[in-house]
Amino acid sequence: MSRLRANYTYLIKKDGTRILSAYSLNVCQDLFETQDFIRVDRSNLVHRSSIKSVN
Repeated sequence: MSRLRANYTYLIKKDGTRILSAYSLNVCQDLFETQDFIRVDRSNLVHRSSIKSVN
């Protein structure tokens, strides 16, 4: 018997509200591809307008 691995993603809105999504981060990245989101690391997808600086 194989074990299924559930992938969940929290979507955090500007007002701090968190939405739990059953989609993986990879699926969210594909869905938001044309919406100006950037995959900044393995665990985070960020809208360009939310980035203040880069070190």
